[in-house]
Amino acid sequence: MRLGRGAVWLLFISLFGLVRYCLGSSCEAEGMAEVTMRAVVLESFGGPEVLAVGEAPRPVPEDGEVLVRVEYSAINRADTLQRKGGYKPPPGASEILGLEFSGVVVESRDDGSLVGKRVCALVTGGGYAEYITVPKDLLMFWPDDIPMDVAAGFPEA
Repeated sequence: MRLGRGAVWLLFISLFGLVRYCLGSSCEAEGMAEVTMRAVVLESFGGPEVLAVGEAPRPVPEDGEVLVRVEYSAINRADTLQRKGGYKPPPGASEILGLEFSGVVVESRDDGSLVGKRVCALVTGGGYAEYITVPKDLLMFWPDDIPMDVAAGFPEA
C-alpha cells in the first residue's frame, strides 16, 4: 500500500492505533506471542510518497532492554534525510525509520518493574513501528499531565 503526502502525515499522528496481529489465525487463541508487527517501511529513497505501511518482525528485548508498544512517533530532520537517502543510520541500527517516539513498556528482560510505564526515547531507528526494543538507560519518563503525543517530541527538544 502506497501513501499520499496527506496520508503520511495522518499516519504519523495515529499509526499505532493499527491492529496488531500475528502469523496464523490461531496465535492469540493458543497464547502465542505476536511475531510480526506493522511498521512504516521505506521502499526507496525520496519524498513522503516512498513510505508505506508494511510488515516487519516484532523485536525481542535482550538483557537490559525493554519492549515498548509505540503510541506516537516524532518526525525530525534526520528522519527526513534518511528517507531521502542522505543520512546513513549507524551500524546495527534498525532498518525501520523513526528516531523519537513515546509509548508504554510491555515487556522487560529484567524484573518487570517498568512494565506499564509511559516512556519516550531518542534511538538509532525503529520508532515508526508498533513495537521497539530500547536499552533501559535510554528511557525518559514525564509527568502524567503531559499527553503522550507531546512526549514523543521530548528527546530532541
